[in-house]
Amino acid sequence: MLNEQMTQLKSMCEIFCQSVQKKREEKRMEEEQAAKAQTWKLLVCYDDDDDEERSDSLD
Repeated sequence: MLNEQMTQLKSMCEIFCQSVQKKREEKRMEEEQAAKAQTWKLLVCYDDDDDEERSDSLD
C-alpha cells in the first residue's frame, strides 16, 4: 500500500513539474514575442531625415 501511495505521489509531482515547465516556456515565448514587437515598432518609427532633403528639392 505504501509503495502504491509513493508511486501516485511521484506521478502527481511529475505532472505538477510538467505544468510548471509548460507555464515557464509559455511566459518565455510571450516575453520573446513582446521584445520582437518592441524592436519592430522601433524600426518602423525610425526616421533618417530623408524627408527634409526631399522637401528642399521640391521647393
